[in-house]
Amino acid sequence: AYVIDAADKYSVVQLKQNGDIDENFLLSLYISSDFESTGLSQNRALPLSNGNIIVGTSRRGPTHNVTVPLGLLPNGTKNDSFSPTLNSGERDSVGFDLAIQPDDKIIVGGRFTVGDINNSFVRSFVARLNSDGSTDNTFNPTYSDEEDTFVVKLLQNGQILAVRRSTVFLGGQPSYITRFNTDGTIDNSFDNSMKSNGRINTIAVLPDGKIAVGGKFTSYNNQPRNNFALLNADGTLNPRVISTDGEIFSITIDSENRMLIGGNFENISDGQQTANISYVARLNSLTESVNKAPYDFDGDGKSDLSVFRPNNGQWWYLRSSDTSNRVYQFGAETDKPVSGDFTGDG
Repeated sequence: AYVIDAADKYSVVQLKQNGDIDENFLLSLYISSDFESTGLSQNRALPLSNGNIIVGTSRRGPTHNVTVPLGLLPNGTKNDSFSPTLNSGERDSVGFDLAIQPDDKIIVGGRFTVGDINNSFVRSFVARLNSDGSTDNTFNPTYSDEEDTFVVKLLQNGQILAVRRSTVFLGGQPSYITRFNTDGTIDNSFDNSMKSNGRINTIAVLPDGKIAVGGKFTSYNNQPRNNFALLNADGTLNPRVISTDGEIFSITIDSENRMLIGGNFENISDGQQTANISYVARLNSLTESVNKAPYDFDGDGKSDLSVFRPNNGQWWYLRSSDTSNRVYQFGAETDKPVSGDFTGDG
């Protein structure tokens, strides 16, 4: 929550370009988040092409005056013309994540509960809504609904990636990634059987189609992966290993195809070196490149001057990006440096 003119505001804030809070954004609704304490509900807010805003919400019961998702006007007031009926008759419903298509159709992933309080059960859903909130009946997903849908990601070709995991809110529950075709059928050319041994919080798609996966897990497809995994475009596990010592909550790709990772970590490793970076880290492009500068240790696209001191096994290099020095302990006095791609990652 935050406060403007002694009035409490919740969950969604609009910022100006300079980062200041936009005081003209008049959100007075309490945007409920039944799973806030678990860190599962994102209350993601996304704009439509007309400036209206769609927000993921939680609704407690058919009489609760909140829709899933919720529509807002550009000034933050409720958009009464946006009237989704998705799961409106069920006991409760949660929209964990959203994605907006170029045609303003809305992808929603979440869960709902059916039955009374003494005899209820949870069902997962992935749905597509029209821009007015009505359900798009041309999208009919076919999949097991025994897991919640926590993350949805729209691909450029219109297909959809969805992260599903057990409704039991424990970090050790496996997570799966499923790829849907534009009509909701499962794309069987994608390896939908791959899974992590813990929760997946975020996914990002690289320009070459690879998929970056972040969360809280120690293996992916039974291979060691600490909180990060890189998948090939077909869903199989890529051999590139990047790891953090804490949970990853967000991954995004910037305009230069560099990856930004946010989470509760203090160290990040690319399999060759470990950097003491806390909470937010930036990685170079993980796509294949024939023009990659050799010995570019700081990722600025330029070769860095480096030396090996055999008397103490230390590697020193000068960062061309900021002219600072870095040192790493690796090797013994009798070692001889030999260049080569020993990990096979390009």
